Amino acid sequence: MTAIDVEGLRFEFDDSWTALKWDDHAAYRHGLNGHGGTKAIDIFALRHQDELWLIECGAARTQAHRIAHRNARRTRNEPLYDEFVCKVRDSVAAAAWAQGRQSSATELIRYLRAGFRDEKGKVHVVLWFEGLDVAELMALEDLVRPRLRWLAPKVHVLSAEVCARYPQKRLDGVSVSNK
Repeated sequence: MTAIDVEGLRFEFDDSWTALKWDDHAAYRHGLNGHGGTKAIDIFALRHQDELWLIECGAARTQAHRIAHRNARRTRNEPLYDEFVCKVRDSVAAAAWAQGRQSSATELIRYLRAGFRDEKGKVHVVLWFEGLDVAELMALEDLVRPRLRWLAPKVHVLSAEVCARYPQKRLDGVSVSNK
């Protein structure tokens, strides 16, 4: 089992998963971190070694419902869905860029290979966001999907409330709890 703590949540992945905290990974931190406003998702994960999952976590802490920004250089005030789409784009590009440039990136190749084959349905993007109601979260899926058309992922916008109300939306083999 692998446990990863993000935004006050603990993600516990069973043995059918392999996961790493991307925004803390050496290939990101010592590579593209903050370069030109580059952003990162929180977790790269593989399920059954052949499905790539890109997971971002957040919580609504203001009326504007924005992900908390810790980067002092950040000047934009973009909607949550744009923030998420940029993080996915930048994370995929940074992981690909790191190949052959960062010695710590060698493990990333299996993540990229799993996600970028000709098989459909092998890439999933997850925005796990606490603090919005279920209707707002479901609307986010429709805003994210067309912006990530180039990646052709399955889009999941989840929270504890969504998973409690719709058990079929739960991530099999992953438990999420407050830290």
